[in-house]
Amino acid sequence: LNDTKIKSQIIRVEANSVIRLSQNRIPKYSKRKKRNLQKAKKADLRLKKTEHSIDFWQIIEQNLKNRHNILPVHSANEIQLLRDNFPQNIQFFIVKNGSQIMACSVVFVYQTTIHLQYMAASKEGKKVCALDFWIDELIKNLSEYFYKNNIEFLSLGVSEMRNNNSINEGLFRWKEEFGAEVFSHFIYQIEL
Repeated sequence: LNDTKIKSQIIRVEANSVIRLSQNRIPKYSKRKKRNLQKAKKADLRLKKTEHSIDFWQIIEQNLKNRHNILPVHSANEIQLLRDNFPQNIQFFIVKNGSQIMACSVVFVYQTTIHLQYMAASKEGKKVCALDFWIDELIKNLSEYFYKNNIEFLSLGVSEMRNNNSINEGLFRWKEEFGAEVFSHFIYQIEL
């Protein structure tokens, strides 16, 4: 091994919400999460894998614009290009009610971790707790696929508001209600 050291410094530490996946254990959901899942069940939602970001990217853009007045880091074409080049590592999922897309997410698979990025729900999807449904489906029904591939962790991502160094408490609590634990996520800056 090359023992060359790279000069670096930690520029921030973020709280990453992670669920440990296990064949023998379903995470303990909060009472509110269980109520939300009952509401989702009545809405007749279905989870579907899709190949095309254009199917759902508008929901992500609209959600980020309405909530934070920002756009996603990637465009629909950029995320599609990434997915097309790394189809085993980047996957797209949508939650539908009939033909209407209610929620969506990009799934990154890396070594022993599934990381959800760009989770978003439409206005109608929020009313029926479509994202809660998506996470629950992933944990309970899609996990068999991931167990076969030695996946141990489901990362729901960080809840930081980077522009003012604070945590979005509502988002953090939403993740915690799935039984997520907090792991420190160190961001390093290196000299090239």
